[in-house]
Amino acid sequence: MPRHVAPLRLALTRGYTRPRPLSGVFGSHPLNAKTVLGTGPVSGPFVRFSLGRNGFSIDRIRADRILHEALTAGPDPLHLTLVFNIEHSTALRYATIAEHLLNNELETTAATETGQNR
Repeated sequence: MPRHVAPLRLALTRGYTRPRPLSGVFGSHPLNAKTVLGTGPVSGPFVRFSLGRNGFSIDRIRADRILHEALTAGPDPLHLTLVFNIEHSTALRYATIAEHLLNNELETTAATETGQNR
């Protein structure tokens, strides 16, 4: 037995499921019927545009990943050089920053535990 669908709900459902132009749904992204269902990689300009709208950059994300690795795996320049394929001098800068941040965190934790940081 078919269920009775209220006319308003039916109108809303039909309006929601109607085909819409892709430019209206996704903004000014370069999507079309051929690319919207594809699984290929996105282009560099598309990624920079998408991230740039929100205030991010690819370089900033990469730098954050390298620093996070230095903080979690330890400030070892050789490890950073091998994992991220960066120059040794760059890896040394990240390791120095990570070591400084870790030392400050340890000092702050120790001061808090002994009651000196009030």
